[in-house]
Amino acid sequence: MVSIVNFGRFSKRRSMKREIRELQVRFDAGDQRVAHRLGELLAKLGRSDELRARADAGDRYAAEHLARLLAAQDRIDELRDLAETSSSHIVAQVLYATLAGLGRLDELQARAEGGDLYAAKKLVVVLVDAGRFDDAVAVQASFDTADTSPSDADSLTVLLVTLLIDHGRVDEALDVQRARADADDSYGADRLAYLLMEHGRLDELRTRADTGDSSGGREAACDALARMLGEQDRVEELRTRADAGDSYARNNLIFRLREKHSSEDLRALVDDGDTYAAVALARELEHPRSDRELSAFIDLLAERGSIDQLRVLVGESSTLAIYRLTHLFTDQGRIDDAIAIWGDRTEAHPNDWHAPYRLAQMLAEHGRIDQLRARADSGDAYAVLRLADLLAGQGQVEEAITLLQAHPHSPDRLVKLLLDEGRIDDAVAVRRAAARVPGARESSDQQMARILAELGRFDELRAAQESDRHGDFRLANLLVQLGRVEELRFFPDTGGVDEEHREVQDAPPVE
Repeated sequence: MVSIVNFGRFSKRRSMKREIRELQVRFDAGDQRVAHRLGELLAKLGRSDELRARADAGDRYAAEHLARLLAAQDRIDELRDLAETSSSHIVAQVLYATLAGLGRLDELQARAEGGDLYAAKKLVVVLVDAGRFDDAVAVQASFDTADTSPSDADSLTVLLVTLLIDHGRVDEALDVQRARADADDSYGADRLAYLLMEHGRLDELRTRADTGDSSGGREAACDALARMLGEQDRVEELRTRADAGDSYARNNLIFRLREKHSSEDLRALVDDGDTYAAVALARELEHPRSDRELSAFIDLLAERGSIDQLRVLVGESSTLAIYRLTHLFTDQGRIDDAIAIWGDRTEAHPNDWHAPYRLAQMLAEHGRIDQLRARADSGDAYAVLRLADLLAGQGQVEEAITLLQAHPHSPDRLVKLLLDEGRIDDAVAVRRAAARVPGARESSDQQMARILAELGRFDELRAAQESDRHGDFRLANLLVQLGRVEELRFFPDTGGVDEEHREVQDAPPVE
């Protein structure tokens, strides 16, 4: 029986040796994926010399397997030497776990004081597990003041705070986290805010929310406080903070109103002038497939002249509310307020093209030339167009042309003004330049073709169409649309418009 067991062990070792040789060949050929398995097999066979050679050559997996082998064989001095030369944190962790198991806390203490994060973490765990909470806190404090990186100090703090809370030492945990927060650690201040919320420390949380700045955890404190007030149903305090501009309180208040009240109750609150209930109801009425109910609600507010409630819905980015409030202000002669709505929207949503478009339109409608000019000078294309229209409408055509030439956002508008002034060659030059711009609309080519055709400049027209493989067909259709059928005699016989170009023949007249 013994011989059978020995034979099995011998066979297994022989198989492992064969696998090592195969893996070594693959590793030498550049296959780094086998390094972990190769180190594992060498460790199982106790071949520490080969593992050490591989570790010295930079093999991280060999170093880690060697560390575990040395620890298992109580070869502490060799393990310590390996940890000094290896960059693997696993090797360090194996050493520190071994030292802790042997009760050599003084060595862990020395390494922790030297700024070794893994030694400090292991020492803290051992001390907390042993009930030596004050000693664990002292380790963290000394590590915090050592020449360590903020991220390492945060990491040790998080570990210690978690361990203390797990052991029911909440006050000590908060003291540790508070020390980090008060040392201008923004991440530490954020974590403290949520710890205060989790453990019901409302007064301190309120104080931190009302003082300091965003870098000192004030934003997190406001968020945590609003959540806590909501959970405790302190609606009036939420309302007070929301009125003072606290966005976290505002959002939590609206959430609580939706949670506590039906749509009918919210409508009653709206009837009483509650602006936050208006937002809550608007969110309640939002539907992914239909905005009919929400639109009806906003229309009702507009009919009532509920400016404050519409204004908060504008803050919710409701386009319909923006329009309704604009109309209300306009009807009341509050043009500046109406314009300000779109100005605020433009600044708050720089990627929303509709806001600057509507702003420029309103400025033009109310003759605000100076404001339009300021926006045009800043590069607002919509302001340029509206200002040009306004100037041209007032007879200042040359100034409008000069403006459009300085801001070539719309060659169509510039060409029209030039044609109206009889500056045909200038109009053709502008259109030709626009047609050469990469990505220019096909209508640019068509407008230039129409201008040339109407002027009878067919040589230029044919030259302009040569780059278009459908040019002859497009040109023939253009002449037909213009009633210049007699000019078709100058064209070679194309055999009619075939199926490939029938969409050209059937296209609507070029505008």
